[in-house]
Amino acid sequence: MTYKGFGLLDTVRNNIDGILIKSGKELERAIVTLLTDNQKNSEYGKNGLSDGFKKILPETIIEQWKNVFSQVCADIPPQVKKPKNYFFVDFKWLKIINYYLYKCYVIEFLVYVS
Repeated sequence: MTYKGFGLLDTVRNNIDGILIKSGKELERAIVTLLTDNQKNSEYGKNGLSDGFKKILPETIIEQWKNVFSQVCADIPPQVKKPKNYFFVDFKWLKIINYYLYKCYVIEFLVYVS
């Protein structure tokens, strides 16, 4: 399971190999569900191993790097695969900007005060 705002959204597919949650209350329910529903827990585990695990296998990653290098050597612009628009889920982009602005402001303020 992962948090829908800042979680690992490219690794968990909701209700296929895990649960995307939005709040602490949903986290509580998801934990209880996974602890009490053995069939669902088993299904998520099997789906995660069969589909999700393939994304991180060395063979898969090596093949992707080979493709990138082949395209660069052949002067072909590499294809950029953008995430499935998770950046805009729940205003994630705004949360990230606010986080960095706040962080910069606090650091700047501390430098100014000291």
